[in-house]
Amino acid sequence: MAPPPGGVGETITLTFPPNMRGAKDAKIEVLENGKDAVDGWTSDPEHPASAMFKDNMNTICFIAKTVMKEQASYTVRVTATVGGKPFAHQWSFKTGNADFGFGPPRPRR
Repeated sequence: MAPPPGGVGETITLTFPPNMRGAKDAKIEVLENGKDAVDGWTSDPEHPASAMFKDNMNTICFIAKTVMKEQASYTVRVTATVGGKPFAHQWSFKTGNADFGFGPPRPRR
């Protein structure tokens, strides 16, 4: 799978320790402001994004199709079966201001 023209957004990963290899039935969902699903691709041990990742048996990855918004809140929800047991985890984060001092000042939102 080649990235679309203009590239892609951020990646979000969850990597299990070596003793928890082989996640199955993995699902990862990213929500903006806790409700709006972010469009993206998923790579997991059963469905690697690229053949070069086929031996990665302990990482679930979400690749956003577009850049995430500045100063926005996101929630990540992951479910899978790991070592024959159900696994579920959720966490949240907030993006910052992407002004790194290059170019003209950007207006604040």
